[in-house]
Amino acid sequence: MIINTTTKALQLIRELLSDPVDFENRGRGNELLQFYGDGISLDSLLPLLSHHHVSVRGTAMFVAAELGVRGRPLVDAIAPLVDDSDSHIAWDAMESIFLCTTDTFMERFVVVVKQLGNSSRPLRHLAMRLISKADLAQLLGARSRCEELGEDALVHAKCLQILIDSESGEGRNVREMLDSNIELVRLYGAIAANRLYRMHPELLEYAASNSNQDVGMFATEALDVK
Repeated sequence: MIINTTTKALQLIRELLSDPVDFENRGRGNELLQFYGDGISLDSLLPLLSHHHVSVRGTAMFVAAELGVRGRPLVDAIAPLVDDSDSHIAWDAMESIFLCTTDTFMERFVVVVKQLGNSSRPLRHLAMRLISKADLAQLLGARSRCEELGEDALVHAKCLQILIDSESGEGRNVREMLDSNIELVRLYGAIAANRLYRMHPELLEYAASNSNQDVGMFATEALDVK
């Protein structure tokens, strides 16, 4: 039965490769998802995730994202896609990395943290939301790989450590972060305020009035769903 299912899945992949745009536009990724949901090997998704055609990558990333934590074996192939030129692919990749780095591969969460510097505001805000929801292991994992964060590595390291330390509920550094003249630090301040909302709701309210548009918008949106 698995052999027959795999054969059908491979035929569907051949159809994807023969006309990627039509395949994606017709939403046939759902057909492909069904096969992987039924348990066929994820190995055949690997070359699709790194394919040169955006519609092939997009379909593969859609499938991987829909698999949720079952897509964990694909983490190393998904991680580079957070930098994809297609924002939909990058979005799905970020959410997938978030879901798949809770129990294992925690250090790979650093690729989501890196997107705080993305030129796209929606992707920056998604990174902020995901870091706000990250568990302690993910924060520690990202902190251990800060050398991958380029020239801002030291800033990331310090701010991630503040988030880690704030797990105890301590919010004394957050106002200072929100008042910083370094934009990245302000973003972390808003993330910290969101994480500490239950114990210190005033911090997120303070962030909502911040002159930095990213911080103000993020905090306001976060308050709207509290």
